[in-house]
Amino acid sequence: GIRTAFSSVEEVLKTLRFTARWARFVKGQQASVPLEFELGLDLRSCWGNLEDLEGHPVCGEEVMKDLHLKVASMEQPKMDSAGQSGSTIVTNLRNHIIKSSNREEYHLMEVAMPKIQKSIEERYTKFGGCWSTGLAPFCAALIEPSDAGSLYDPSPNTIWLLTREIALPGDDYKPIVGAKTSWFDLKGPFFKGWRDGKSKISKEMPFVGSVLGIKERTWQKKDEGFNTFFRDGLNLRGCGSRDAAITMVGDSAMLRDNNMTDYSLFGKVYSKPSSPSFLDHGCICSGRTKPTFPIVLQIDAQERLSENTFWAVGVIDYIEQRVNTDTIGADFSTMKEPAEFAIHWADMFTYYFKLPPRSCGRWTRASDAVFRKCDLLEEDFQVGEVFEAAKPVMTLRPILRRGAVLGEYRDALLPAGSEGILVSIHENSRGSSVASVYWDDNLRARHMPWEALVAAPRQFQR
Repeated sequence: GIRTAFSSVEEVLKTLRFTARWARFVKGQQASVPLEFELGLDLRSCWGNLEDLEGHPVCGEEVMKDLHLKVASMEQPKMDSAGQSGSTIVTNLRNHIIKSSNREEYHLMEVAMPKIQKSIEERYTKFGGCWSTGLAPFCAALIEPSDAGSLYDPSPNTIWLLTREIALPGDDYKPIVGAKTSWFDLKGPFFKGWRDGKSKISKEMPFVGSVLGIKERTWQKKDEGFNTFFRDGLNLRGCGSRDAAITMVGDSAMLRDNNMTDYSLFGKVYSKPSSPSFLDHGCICSGRTKPTFPIVLQIDAQERLSENTFWAVGVIDYIEQRVNTDTIGADFSTMKEPAEFAIHWADMFTYYFKLPPRSCGRWTRASDAVFRKCDLLEEDFQVGEVFEAAKPVMTLRPILRRGAVLGEYRDALLPAGSEGILVSIHENSRGSSVASVYWDDNLRARHMPWEALVAAPRQFQR
């Protein structure tokens, strides 16, 4: 099927040549017969100026030629049938993924991808930074033709999605100490235990899992495993981490607004990259003029990470609108309503991947106790930013009820990605500045940490 999809171009040309001859014949009979051929979706232009880490447009000509050559020379595709909704994934094409799809997902992409493209462009114009999106780019969706010689084939055509792989170029994975995995597929800290029934069965009842077709070590790669290995989360280095949180929260809000749910943060763990120019400037974001894919998180050595690591992360399985409404099964499923799922998903940048604290390095006073402006100075490759009173800000964390615990949907008054007005900047009893923000319905949140806010539009120090 994989090769058929690629060789279909030649078959289409043959068909068009036949059609042209037939059309000339029909024209002689004074008839008009419109013909249409649907081959798939060309999604290469959906990603703007996004480049991969080697400086190529993510779905540009060089990338597509590389994919074509690798498919042509592939002796045997390595298949993984554990994809979302039973999809098949071809995994042995370095830098690329080919995934089977269906008509439902195909039609969703037709409607959603133009909206997603527009949202990514508008958000990057508003916030800038190192990354424009974490979505794993779809370059094309190809409809596999029916069997040759068949005039009518009642079986549905397989659709193949050509996707960029979330990976670093030319480097080896770094296994997690005490686990047989070097990658994770995460949906948020809420989905541990029985809230993700498949993972819990994999961990606690492997025999039952084998009957249900659930692999024994599935839980290690999911939220259950991440919470087991990194109970206190992971502290991020400054390089690109704030940009990553802004981008991921924005992606989640965008998917929520398109009624998408049950997507995952996919991450691969690497030791220090060996690519010659990867860290020429000490930080992957330094010296770049265009956004890149995938997002890279830098994490210092800590428990279960014996050395400094680099995590290539991105969003996968994001074309999905099905919600589990079963009376019993819904409690054990990750397929929540889009608004609820987005809140749980964004919690990862509070619980799992912890941003470095930011503080005002320079204040501009409006009075003795109130400040008009706060400058976050450059620190650990984090760019300098400016906050001003009476200007819009966006929260990178959900706004909760008083006394609430993060991770509980019912306690969230506003999701991450919500915008409000920075009313004032005060000095607290410890001599640090704090922010007061008005959100929707005059909801006021005091003492918001600066790392949980971003000016909207973002203001960089000049």
